[in-house]
Amino acid sequence: MENILSLHPHISGFFVADRDTEHPLEALLSQPDAWQHEQSLLIILFHYLPQLRTFKISADTDIGFFLDFMRRVATGYQIPGRALQMPLQHLQTAAIAYEEDGDLGDVAWVVYFMCVPSLRTFAGFWLGTWGVGDFYTGEEGTEDEPGDEDYLRNTEGAPVSNVEELVFAQCRFDSQSLNTILPMTKNLRSISYVKL
Repeated sequence: MENILSLHPHISGFFVADRDTEHPLEALLSQPDAWQHEQSLLIILFHYLPQLRTFKISADTDIGFFLDFMRRVATGYQIPGRALQMPLQHLQTAAIAYEEDGDLGDVAWVVYFMCVPSLRTFAGFWLGTWGVGDFYTGEEGTEDEPGDEDYLRNTEGAPVSNVEELVFAQCRFDSQSLNTILPMTKNLRSISYVKL
C-alpha cells in the first residue's frame, strides 16, 4: 500500500485551496491494519487495473480516504510528467451513489472524477449541498458565502474535463457547486438533473 501511495503524493498547486491540513491517506497508513480497510482495497484496485473502463460504487460507509486519493489522482493528471503514471487511464464511466437516508455525497466526487481525461460519463445519486435555497446576496451571514468551495476550483481557470454526459439523480446542488462543475467541461453534450 505504501508503495502505491508513494506514486500519488499530496501535491498542492492545482486546486485553489487545500481542503484540510491533515491528509487522510497518511492517517490511514499509520494504522497497523491499514490493508484491511475497504478504502485501501479500492486504491489497490485502481492501481492494478489500468484497463478499468467502468467504476460504480455505493457509498454507504465513510470513504473519505478514497476521496483524498481521488484528489491526488485529479491533481496528478494536471502535471504533464505525472499524467502517464496515473491510474484510470481508460476509465470512461464513473457512478457514485449515496444512500437516500444518509447525508448527501460530497460535490468533490464529481470534480475529482471529471479530472480523469478519459472519463466521458459521470453519474451521481444523492450528491450535493445541504442548505440549498439561501443563495449568496453579498450580505454577511447568507448561507452560500463566496469561497466555500475554493478547495474544488482549479488555478488554471480553464476547462480540464473531457466529460460529455453528466447525470445527477436525486441531487441537490447550490449555485456555487454548479458554477464549479460546469466550467470544468470542454465537451459537455448532455446533462440530466433531477433534484430532491
